[in-house]
Amino acid sequence: MVQSTQLINEGKKKSERLVAETKEKVDSLLDEAERILVEAKDKAGTVATAGKEKIEKESERLKSALKAGMDAYKAEKEA
Repeated sequence: MVQSTQLINEGKKKSERLVAETKEKVDSLLDEAERILVEAKDKAGTVATAGKEKIEKESERLKSALKAGMDAYKAEKEA
């Protein structure tokens, strides 16, 4: 009877250790996942900002070219 009680107690201790280790690993994985998500959001924001800036520059260039074309057309029409 004493031996079976000892075995049960040892089993409980091992189970508790396993549960504690599993919780630590889960917490670690969650922290890592959060870090990866934050990094991904930062990278996506950087890419989006760069894309937006490129589009704005191209838009300004097109507006300028269109204005120059319209000005040239008006000058030709008035001449």
